[in-house]
Amino acid sequence: MSVRSRIKQLREERGWTMHVLSMRSNVPVAHLHMLEKGIRKPMVETAYKVASAFGLPIEKVFPRDAE
Repeated sequence: MSVRSRIKQLREERGWTMHVLSMRSNVPVAHLHMLEKGIRKPMVETAYKVASAFGLPIEKVFPRDAE
């Protein structure tokens, strides 16, 4: 599963909008949008913030074999 699909899947499973994920991760909505669309790849700090917002280890959100 691609990173963008994984972020969207986790967000939707929780019933979160991008705004909610943004508030929980302290990552701007525009940046999250670019991650979900595959326009950008996350920097390490961003990856940790997003994983933390989901309450998951980073490797569960951003697996090594993902795009």
